Amino acid sequence: MGNQLIELFGKITLMMGFGFILEKVEIITEDMKSNFSKFLMEAVLPASILASAFQPFEKKSFLGMTVVFGVSSLYYAITLGVLILVSKKIKGDWEFKSVLINLIVFANVGFIGFPLIVELFGQKGILYGVAYNVSYQIFFFSLGIYLMELKDKTKGEKNFFNKIIVISIFSVFLYVLPFRLPNFIGSSLSMIGSMMVPLSMIIIGWEISRMDLRSIFTDKFSYSVSLIRLIILPIIVCLILSAFKINKSVASIIVLLTALPSGSLTVIVSEEKKCDTQLAVRGVAQTTLLMLVSIPIILMIIENVF
Repeated sequence: MGNQLIELFGKITLMMGFGFILEKVEIITEDMKSNFSKFLMEAVLPASILASAFQPFEKKSFLGMTVVFGVSSLYYAITLGVLILVSKKIKGDWEFKSVLINLIVFANVGFIGFPLIVELFGQKGILYGVAYNVSYQIFFFSLGIYLMELKDKTKGEKNFFNKIIVISIFSVFLYVLPFRLPNFIGSSLSMIGSMMVPLSMIIIGWEISRMDLRSIFTDKFSYSVSLIRLIILPIIVCLILSAFKINKSVASIIVLLTALPSGSLTVIVSEEKKCDTQLAVRGVAQTTLLMLVSIPIILMIIENVF
């Protein structure tokens, strides 16, 4: 596990560093970065979601997937509701508050979560990760984005139920169908979707190059995000699940995916919606760095509780 975390951290650092350098040598300009963000959201992400539906269906795992989807949906609904209420007590404009909420609630399930699941639980665990990721997509691309659009209420209402939600739900139906589309379709979608991780990390690196690096470790709000996202929320979820008779692997995967660093898509969407992108970059960067310390702690807690 230690080697897996170090390898993941190395990949993340190199890809962010690549984006950092490309901005410094003026290969990626402001306009290019904006176009990359749009390309990522409008084309690459939908392909990645659809590609997940081409995995082999297993009846024994479907019940576990249902539990994961149900628990993760409750997690998103409750944490979003609580944080929206708490945000009223925090000073700052809504562009700042909406990004803060998204950083705390939504984790980097796709790039960091799936490799960890494979390392700990094998390929079977991937199915549970898919269920968790579908819940993530539904809530992030509806409520998460909606919150960052509230300054433009007409636009927010228009996009509350967008095409990403439709694609996510459609991918679940594809997965449970008793037949599969030709494999070359899934492979092609997977190849397109594989651009999502490097593109998002390069964009984050580009953003980091435009900011004071010291701010990543001096911003008090980023530390609040890190504490809640990496430690408090997964411990709460762990304690709640321990009170119910849920399969150990299922419960462990739910807690592990809840303990991941903030999702990079918050940076992409905050840029697109003209919210506090600098806060998003600081939050994602800091939680990703601190993950190397927090994940082993959470894994020890999971082992002792379950």
